Amino acid sequence: MTTDTPTLINQETINHLMGWQVVGDTGLSSQCLAATIMSQGETVKLEHFYARQHPLDSGDFNRCVQLLRHVPELRVHLPIMRPVSEYWAVLVDHWDELETLLDKEIQHRKTDKSLAGTTYRRMKELYAPIDANRYKRA
Repeated sequence: MTTDTPTLINQETINHLMGWQVVGDTGLSSQCLAATIMSQGETVKLEHFYARQHPLDSGDFNRCVQLLRHVPELRVHLPIMRPVSEYWAVLVDHWDELETLLDKEIQHRKTDKSLAGTTYRRMKELYAPIDANRYKRA
C-alpha cells in the first residue's frame, strides 16, 4: 500500500461492513474479498479453499461489486486481492471493465437480450489462460 492509501480499519468501515454482512447478498467470493481486504491480505496464509474463493460467474461478481458499493472505502484496497490467486489478480486488473459490463447487462436486462451473459463470457475469457495452465499441471 502507498502512503496515499486511506487507513483501512475505522469504526465507520466496520459499521458499513457489518451492515453488508447482515443485510447484503453475500457469497463465498464476496466474503473472501471482505476478509482479505480487512485483514490486509493475512487471510491468504490460511491455506483454505474459502480464503481464495474468486467469483465463478456474474452473480458472484455482482455480490463483490455490491460489497464495494455498500462499503466504498474498500475499493481503493482491491490490489490487496492480487496475491490471493491468479483469478483474483486478473479480476483486479479488469475490475472496472467487468463492472461496466455488469451494470450495462443489469440495466438493459429486460430491453436488450443480446447483453445477457456478457459479463460471464468476459470473465471466462479472462480465466481461460489460467484454467489452461491449471489443468495442464493437474
